[in-house]
Amino acid sequence: MKSSSASRINRFLERRGLWLSKNATLTLVTLIVFLGITAGFVYALMRVEAEKRKAQGGTIVATRGASALLPFCAHAAVDFDPAATMFDIRQVMRAAEGFVTYGPDEFGRFQIRLAGGANGAGAQTLRASAVVASIKTYPECQ
Repeated sequence: MKSSSASRINRFLERRGLWLSKNATLTLVTLIVFLGITAGFVYALMRVEAEKRKAQGGTIVATRGASALLPFCAHAAVDFDPAATMFDIRQVMRAAEGFVTYGPDEFGRFQIRLAGGANGAGAQTLRASAVVASIKTYPECQ
């Protein structure tokens, strides 16, 4: 009994496999059409939500990454003292709650991102440190 049941299942699966291989083009086209329809609905929903926020007076801000955790304009250019060690730089960066996003560039500057924003408490900590030679916030941040 088991062999005939297994045989029937094998034949069924074999027939389904042959049907799918013969109709692969139809299956792929159908899948692409459904993906396109889904993408269109998602885009339309995003547009509706954006229009609702705009109508309610909310601003539409497009950012990447941890935008909810960090202020929109949180970058600053920092020149560290040439005599500063990596240990000193790490300590002051931890105290300022900042991290290096780029650097050093061709001028020796580091671009950093501060948790409290470019004009927050972290920037004040960096300005007060002897390890930092200069700190400059970007004009767009003021």
